[in-house]
Amino acid sequence: MSMGLKAPVLTPPPQLPNELYRNIIEYLLHFRERNTLLLCLALVCKAWCAESQRLLFRTFCDDATDMVCMDNLESRIHMHTLFLEAIILSPTRLGPYVQTYKQHELICHPVLAAGPTLPSAKASSYLWDLTSKALPALVNLKHLFIVPIHDDCRTPRASLLEGCTFQLKTLRWGFEPSHRSSTDAFVAFLRTQHNLLHLEVGSDPLGQDLSWLPDDACPSMKSASCQLDAVARMVGRRNVVGLAVWSDWHLAQATPQHHLIALRRLKYLSLSGHGDLLSNWGALDSHTILLELTSWDLRTIRRLPDLPNLRVLALVRVPRRAVRARFLGDWQMDSKAENNLRTHLATESFRRCPNLEYVIVEEVARGEEQRRFRKLSLTGSRPGHDTTPDIQSEEFPIHREFGKPWWTAYGV
Repeated sequence: MSMGLKAPVLTPPPQLPNELYRNIIEYLLHFRERNTLLLCLALVCKAWCAESQRLLFRTFCDDATDMVCMDNLESRIHMHTLFLEAIILSPTRLGPYVQTYKQHELICHPVLAAGPTLPSAKASSYLWDLTSKALPALVNLKHLFIVPIHDDCRTPRASLLEGCTFQLKTLRWGFEPSHRSSTDAFVAFLRTQHNLLHLEVGSDPLGQDLSWLPDDACPSMKSASCQLDAVARMVGRRNVVGLAVWSDWHLAQATPQHHLIALRRLKYLSLSGHGDLLSNWGALDSHTILLELTSWDLRTIRRLPDLPNLRVLALVRVPRRAVRARFLGDWQMDSKAENNLRTHLATESFRRCPNLEYVIVEEVARGEEQRRFRKLSLTGSRPGHDTTPDIQSEEFPIHREFGKPWWTAYGV
């Protein structure tokens, strides 16, 4: 009599420690197709699902997800809609995962959606409602970027922030400021943001005077964007170390000394406009270690003030968030002429700034969409007025990550 074979006993795979799942998942962040991998892992088991969702929902930005190739407005709105609907369906489980949320020119207030010329009006209005419902669930949110597709100061924009308890570190609020008062809803919200480090307001943050910002709001602020008239107030009443500043190219009158004194106290300074400003800089007590200029030529460098502490000079062709455009005589400049200009720029810069470590120059746009930069540094001794230095030129990749100070992209 034959013995029947016993069916094998299937044992479940051993449960790994949660820390191990987390370490493996974190490693996947370095892969280009990380979102696809995370979505697949979320289907394996509960442990993988939890850890995958934790990373999938941590950061949601147009430039940090697979939407980077989605130029279509409807597609981008659809992706944000799916994300926010998921948050609303599971607010206590998914909401706390989100630390960074960036939404650029997608929403408008429902009142404005009635305009016949607004593309995707219904979807943009619906996304507004979803945003207002989802934001209060993002209790651990640290970095918030919202710029509407259409704005009107008569609509209650700050209603998006009602019920929000998060403590932000970075806020890019793309709505135009109205006549602020101590009872204004947005100002009241800012008074709750004790940990906010960086603030940008309006469709053009460089054009804001920030006069409406109370002294008791955002006490931890380290950086902002504003016009020249606001610098003294921002630096004098807060421990601000970095500003992006707009100054008229041709000033009607000399820059007031209190503005210049405030500028010289900054460690990180980005200047747009500024035609006559640099020549009026004056004193030698500047604390600036990084200077970014968005308008320049060789004459600009020769007019640089004494900057004894300057370590990095960045010469870019348009502000960070502007549409790339041709600059000066770019359309006539071939590669040889561009390389010659870079060498002259670096030589003059090293002559004028005794502690300068390197110069970063944005390359001329020749049909490429991606902005390219070169880093120029000395390989020998500093140049005198009659000597030509040896300058090394190398490609310098710049990665700007929302939530990090703008100056960190330059290596400082």
